[in-house]
Amino acid sequence: MAEAARFIPEMTHFTLPLHAQRDELIALAAGWADEHELHVALERFFPTYAATAIPGADGLVEAVAAFDPVRRMCLRCGPFDIAAINAQQFLVRNPTSARPCRG
Repeated sequence: MAEAARFIPEMTHFTLPLHAQRDELIALAAGWADEHELHVALERFFPTYAATAIPGADGLVEAVAAFDPVRRMCLRCGPFDIAAINAQQFLVRNPTSARPCRG
């Protein structure tokens, strides 16, 4: 099931079949962040790329609503580097992040 990403060899790609509503995905990510003391980052691709970070799950629902349209939510053990100017640079700057939710 796991395979090395062709373009970024140090990253591993996996697929998790998950069918849920948007609010259920947010609650799931908040639960993981709270249970494992993870940091959360939100990404928006349109109209311009932007990323923001939240330390933990507190206020995640409100942060998603304020940052809408959120297109990717990432989890990580440490703080995120959100100075990226696009999604590819974000992944390079935060190689150990997990991305469970896509819009």
